[in-house]
Amino acid sequence: MSVGWLEVALVVGTLFYGSLILWLGVGIVRSRRGRRRSQATPSVSIVVAARDEAQNISSCLLALRCQVYAGRLQIVVVDDRSTDGTGALLERISQQWTTAQRLDAEAQLVVVQAPQSPRYACPKKSALAVGIEAS
Repeated sequence: MSVGWLEVALVVGTLFYGSLILWLGVGIVRSRRGRRRSQATPSVSIVVAARDEAQNISSCLLALRCQVYAGRLQIVVVDDRSTDGTGALLERISQQWTTAQRLDAEAQLVVVQAPQSPRYACPKKSALAVGIEAS
């Protein structure tokens, strides 16, 4: 009795399908195992470069403060050489910041000043670099 091409195709197809299912199963098990190892939530720093934003900075910080995040949240605001009172407003907000609580945890607010002479050709890039260093 000879084996026909249909029987060979069925055996090869079954082996291929079985190995594919096994490969997917191993991948699922490995991905679940990896999730269990990294249960710690990383900290997040948000950097905001603000220049002459006295009208908008309060609502921006309020929106950032209302974010729900399980890990440590740090908000770094860089006063980018403002001339409209943004710096003074940021100082007042910074003083009031610690008295109110976020919903899930306290977000840290850091206010820094951008240098008068930007280190890069683009002042916004310089302010962001200062904020990243402060974070």
